[in-house]
Parts: sequence; structure tokens; C-alpha cells
Amino acid sequence: MSDWYSVSRNQVKSQARGLFRHHNTMGELLQAVYPDYPWDLSKFHMHGYWEDETNMLAALEKAEKQLGIDKVRATSLNTIYTELLV
Repeated sequence: MSDWYSVSRNQVKSQARGLFRHHNTMGELLQAVYPDYPWDLSKFHMHGYWEDETNMLAALEKAEKQLGIDKVRATSLNTIYTELLV
């Protein structure tokens, strides 16, 4: 299933245009077709995904768990950006 992360929306659309009538992104489409698979939407190349603060915070929280970080000083992304620039 993880091979789907490298397939673009345009590749699928060129073969099966109708699949995107009800789903805007590859992630949405695959979640609908394979609802039991734990899709990681951050692995799809979706326009605007990383501009959404919710998605950025979710990725940071996932990294914290993987790296064993248990205390974070920043309370928002703006604080993180400010601290990184200082």
C-alpha cells in the first residue's frame, strides 16, 4: 500500500478521471477506498498541506514522540518560528 504515496493525482486522473468527482486529493480517495489502512496524509504531495497549522503541529507532535521529546517550550508555531530566527 505504501507505494501509493509516490503516485500523483495526475497519474491516476489520466487513467480514471471519474475517481476525483467526490474526492479532491489522493489521500482522500485512498482513505475512502481503503478506510482501514492508516494513511499518513503528510506523505502525499498535496498543495497547501503544510500551510495548515494543524498539519504542521501534528507532524511536530509525531516527531516529538519518535525522538523522545517530552517537553516543548513553544506554545504556537509563531513562537517556534520566532525562537528559530533568534
